[in-house]
Amino acid sequence: MSLISHYKLNDNQSNTNVIDSLGVNNGTLIGGNNTEDISVVGKINSALEFDGIADYVDCGVAQNCGFATGDFSLAFWIKINNVTKSVAPIARGG
Repeated sequence: MSLISHYKLNDNQSNTNVIDSLGVNNGTLIGGNNTEDISVVGKINSALEFDGIADYVDCGVAQNCGFATGDFSLAFWIKINNVTKSVAPIARGG
């Protein structure tokens, strides 16, 4: 299996599109008006800053991911400034 999606999360746009740089599984920002409002200076270019309450990216149900049918791996960088409750950087909804 090869790389399925790559989200750079540096989308500084006046809409809610979160671009999959492979062009297969674009996501949608939930909890914000647009990615421009939550864009901040990042380590490389820009980044999206989530409020820890209601902001997240909905990647939909990508049929090519195989989350329920086989082995998979995830990799990501995350910077947490303050932890006051449980943190779930990756979650699968039902």
